[in-house]
Amino acid sequence: VHIPDLSDDNPLLLITGSAETPSRDMMRYLKETGLAGDSQQVLDVLQLDGKNDIDLSFKVPLSKGDPELNGSLALLDNELKIDSWGLQFSKITGLLNFDRKGFHADKIHASFNDRYVDIGVKTTAPDGGESHTYIKASGLADLSRIIESRNPGLANQLSGEAPFEVLIDIPEESASNLTISSSLVGTELKFPYPFNKSISDKLGFNLKTGFSGKEGETIVFELEDRLHALLTIHPRSRQVTSAYVSLGNDDIKQASGPDELVIGGRLDYIDIVAWKEWFRRNLEAFSRADENSTFSSFKVDMQFDQLKYSRWLVEDLNVDAASNGKLWSADLGGHGAQGMITFETGDQKHILNIDLQYLSLLKA
Repeated sequence: VHIPDLSDDNPLLLITGSAETPSRDMMRYLKETGLAGDSQQVLDVLQLDGKNDIDLSFKVPLSKGDPELNGSLALLDNELKIDSWGLQFSKITGLLNFDRKGFHADKIHASFNDRYVDIGVKTTAPDGGESHTYIKASGLADLSRIIESRNPGLANQLSGEAPFEVLIDIPEESASNLTISSSLVGTELKFPYPFNKSISDKLGFNLKTGFSGKEGETIVFELEDRLHALLTIHPRSRQVTSAYVSLGNDDIKQASGPDELVIGGRLDYIDIVAWKEWFRRNLEAFSRADENSTFSSFKVDMQFDQLKYSRWLVEDLNVDAASNGKLWSADLGGHGAQGMITFETGDQKHILNIDLQYLSLLKA
């Protein structure tokens, strides 16, 4: 601690130091003392376990002006857990730099599901806008292991490793977001058409949700041009209370409300026989899924000879049906639905064609 020039009009008090500390204690200290400026939410997220070597340089104007802080944390074999989504990064090493405006790092390395990943940290602060700190991890991963704790039945339908990116967006004041994305090259999807994929094919996958996994959040799920879904989570039961599901790449003409599932879009080929056989093969795996799982809690009881709703109903539905040999068609209208469904039988196949502006299911 020293003052370089006491005769200066605005002398500076310089404080420098270094130490080895537990990472969690250091993050708490930076938050409680306010040394990290406007980065309080970042410190809440960075719940690191492990040790670090810290270097601090603190300049305090003795007359006027704001204090200036520059620091660096040399992370030594740390861990970062995202409990709400069962994600854990271990063996985190590298240099995390910070000042009162935010954090930055580009050479942090870690292990994720026994695979090497790179981690970058960057704070951006546009003029007059809210600052954001982005934590980005990228590498190779078995996506089935990522979702296994949330839904083991769904995890069984994926195999192989694919490149992935986990992005945590931490705004200065508003809620943080978690995004998981992948090209799925290297992963096989074992569903029937149109949600199947070979290991070598590319199919963009994107999932975005609140980072904390706490009350009242939404989940946005995209599978390139095949499926788009937005799920709203109940604040206490953690079950899905409403959903917006778009088949194909079409926009739905109606938004979902509370206790409502809205389905729309276009699929030109669904083999009911193939889906029936797939369902029977995987019934046991899906039945083992946790009843409180976000992805399994939104249920419709299905029978393949008929579609039976035990919890959901369609209100105000007009059906104009016609049959011509092996082709059955239904023109749907009314407040509950708009669109066309056709069903073709023959050659040991039962082909369903869906062209819906929307189909609205309400909780019974």
